[in-house]
Amino acid sequence: MKHKMIILLLFGLLFLAMFRFTNSALASTTIIVDPGEFIQDAINIAQAGDTILIKKGTYYEYPIFVNKSVTILGESKEETIIDGEGNAANTVILNVLANDVKIRNLTVQNTAGGIFPPVHIGIQITAVQEVEISDCIIKNCEKNLRLGGSQNAKILRNNITQALSPGYGIHLDEGSENNLIMDNYIANNPIGIQVETTAINNKIYHNNFVDNGIDRFGGASNSWDNGYPSGGNYWSKHTSQDLKSGLYRNETGSDGIADSVYDFDDYPLMGPIHTFWAGNWGGDFYVSISTNSTEISNFQFSNATYTLQFDAVGSASQHGFSRVIIPTTLLWIGEGEQWVVKTNGTTVSPNVREDPWFTYVYINYSHSTITIETIGTHAIPEITMPILITIMLVTISTQLILKKKSKRKIV
Repeated sequence: MKHKMIILLLFGLLFLAMFRFTNSALASTTIIVDPGEFIQDAINIAQAGDTILIKKGTYYEYPIFVNKSVTILGESKEETIIDGEGNAANTVILNVLANDVKIRNLTVQNTAGGIFPPVHIGIQITAVQEVEISDCIIKNCEKNLRLGGSQNAKILRNNITQALSPGYGIHLDEGSENNLIMDNYIANNPIGIQVETTAINNKIYHNNFVDNGIDRFGGASNSWDNGYPSGGNYWSKHTSQDLKSGLYRNETGSDGIADSVYDFDDYPLMGPIHTFWAGNWGGDFYVSISTNSTEISNFQFSNATYTLQFDAVGSASQHGFSRVIIPTTLLWIGEGEQWVVKTNGTTVSPNVREDPWFTYVYINYSHSTITIETIGTHAIPEITMPILITIMLVTISTQLILKKKSKRKIV
């Protein structure tokens, strides 16, 4: 009876997994756009929930109206390019006019500029909700990215740079509320981010504001940090020391958060944020590292060994630090257990902080090239469809063998 229950349970799990997979496959279609074809044509024939995969190449197409709830996915962030050619007659390259749109992994670039209307925009989100713009390069536009009265958007892990004078990297226009702007590199713009008076309750943290003419203009009624220990943004203009730690900065030891506030940011970060994909287990997981090291490379996550590993590179004379931000559902330790952190194989003592969602592991070191390992005691399991099928087949095969042996004994 026990063996039958196990088999039934495995069949049930397999059925549910296949049901979800089949339903997902039936509910959506991937439409491929090759160079020389039109992205707008693909949007026109798409249904809600479809994915439009744009192959590598440069597409001189504008304006593009995204008026359906679709995912627009570039094959390569650097090599899938939608180019506005600096055309003064074109006011926007990608105009999002529907809820639940996702735009990922492509480059949008080159509008016209100027001090007189009309304004020329790379990506515009126009009075809609639940839009996600992630892992894109948006550059060389008068306004690289504009949220025009939109709510609940997510702007994640984008490079938003080189807006044309007198423009902005990001513009939160009137009525833009409850949006999340996180893990973006916002650099070399006349204004990093412009926030209008009625753009309120937006969360803007873990971004890098680097070498902008003005980092922020407006935005008092918004959150510019995520509290302690999560922290705020990195501001290249902010000079501060980091000798204390804790919510009130009254504890001994560094934690990667500046000892002084900056503008509206109560907990500015001491080093730029680098974000790495750590895998997909029913959803994508990311690990962020705030560091003053010149380069972070060779990031790896192993759920088999409970280990995060990366190389930090810097000048031999430089004092380095890294603050590793780890989702608590990806890698964690049990009650009474300890994190183990190693630099070049030597165990060191980290400054560890936690909130319900993330663990923050801070260490310092002397450069040049340092291999850093952060080791927990538990990690997310990788239960994929092939593994589930394999488990089921092995279990059934085992039961059949046992059954045959049992029959031989009876005979």
